[in-house]
Amino acid sequence: MTYDFTKENNPLFLARPRWLQIATCISAYGYAPFYAFFALCFLFKLNVIRLPALVFLGIKLNALVFYHIMEFTSDMPPPNLGAYWGVEGPYLLSIALILLRTVPGPPFETSASALEPNKEKTN
Repeated sequence: MTYDFTKENNPLFLARPRWLQIATCISAYGYAPFYAFFALCFLFKLNVIRLPALVFLGIKLNALVFYHIMEFTSDMPPPNLGAYWGVEGPYLLSIALILLRTVPGPPFETSASALEPNKEKTN
């Protein structure tokens, strides 16, 4: 099923040029410690995730832009853009969602702010 989808919608990925093999290995194995760190930070709601997440998003965004440039300028561009972006789009969406969560400030409520009394006026 995956093979058939790739054959019909992303022939370059199936052709596996050397640069794509290297990029895939870096993404899977080189970034694995980041994925584990982020999972732990989200699990325990650690605000220390903010700066590393922003740096990592920059790295991932650079890799995604490079990949899509190579994909669309290759001899085998994707023939079905709907199916292609249906699979590739969530990567871009996840970057946008993480940016929305981390750019304005700490992604998790701090324990001090959770304990602050409500500042409503009482009569």
